[in-house]
Amino acid sequence: MQVGVRQSQSGQMQVAPVTGNDVGLRRSEIKSGIRQVTLCKDGSGKVGLRVRHVNKGIFVALVHKDSPAAMAGLRFGDQILQINEQNVAGWDTNKTLKVIKDASPKQITMAVRDRCVHKCSYFNTDTNFT
Repeated sequence: MQVGVRQSQSGQMQVAPVTGNDVGLRRSEIKSGIRQVTLCKDGSGKVGLRVRHVNKGIFVALVHKDSPAAMAGLRFGDQILQINEQNVAGWDTNKTLKVIKDASPKQITMAVRDRCVHKCSYFNTDTNFT
């Protein structure tokens, strides 16, 4: 298992398991299908991740830079399908956050589908649009 190590602003060393052999390449690749990521909590008990439920699915809304979630390869728009082998379909944001909060700080596994690229449309909202 590969491990990502960084020093926090408070000087505390943080260690997080990283999935894959070539971390940089694997983080940037978008593939169809499902991948498994493994992460842990930092010294504050956080993974550095915000999620949001949309149409009965749980999606990554924000990944903090240099967080355990970022080191594991999670990205904005990824769909979380399972957390520690529990299916998250139909969960809301609060239930998802509670499961992550209550999970072991040493290892959290997630089944993740990469964000859609070809099927999604992104709209720029402008308040001055008429």
